Amino acid sequence: MSTKNYPAFPHHASELSAFKLTLDIYIISLKNGNMVHFVPDDSDSFRRWLNQHHIRDIDNNDGIPENIERVIYKKRNFLVRIIHSIKNRKMTH
Repeated sequence: MSTKNYPAFPHHASELSAFKLTLDIYIISLKNGNMVHFVPDDSDSFRRWLNQHHIRDIDNNDGIPENIERVIYKKRNFLVRIIHSIKNRKMTH
């Protein structure tokens, strides 16, 4: 099924951000920040549709980069340099 809409599901594929399947209920995060629940007649078919549209499965990809510590460290160092630069400007003026 390659259509942008899944039968009986009221949202277009482009509106979806991520999903999680729990107790036969799909919990779906929309790009606008809302959450919706859906119980399809055919769970496997719905999952295939989500996968075909590259909707992130939270069980396989939580959205947190593997290198998050390095990213945070780099951003922290960048902010520290900015703060020092601002302090140095204030001291020279």
